[in-house]
Amino acid sequence: MHQVRYFLTLCQELNFTRAAEKCNVAQPALTRAIKLLEHEFGGLLFHRERARTHLSELGQAVRPYLEEVQLQSQQAKRLATSFIELKGTPLKLGIMCTIGPSNFVGLLTNLQAQYPGIELQISCSKADWRPPSIAGRTRSTSGFIIFHSSVSNSSSCLVASIGWPTGPRSASVI
Repeated sequence: MHQVRYFLTLCQELNFTRAAEKCNVAQPALTRAIKLLEHEFGGLLFHRERARTHLSELGQAVRPYLEEVQLQSQQAKRLATSFIELKGTPLKLGIMCTIGPSNFVGLLTNLQAQYPGIELQISCSKADWRPPSIAGRTRSTSGFIIFHSSVSNSSSCLVASIGWPTGPRSASVI
């Protein structure tokens, strides 16, 4: 990605020294990166004349593609950051109506403090509901507790481990 960034900066500046300054690298490092890119493409990307650097025909041909690569890379980085920080991530949490609020207020406070961008949706369900896949089993099965949520005609369950060494990250929405 550095080679792409260096190439595009050099396209704007048309001067190796200024492009290197703008990229915060030494001029020899930028020159080596451009030469590696030229080797990879199999031809010169720039014509280097004494006082004049300009794009070659190959450089002109690949420039739009490398601009798109840089744009897609920036979008992927933003997406990854949002994903890691759970920004805008909807979490539907179904709570059994028999569980008092004092039992999960601390959990919700910590969750929102750790992930401020999360979209938390909470709903209450009936105490006698069980998902069809575990019909006939108790609410606590093999160390797991199951909560059901029906929000806007979409149904989901939260399955969370209780007392297991995997900790709070073992919760998942089905």
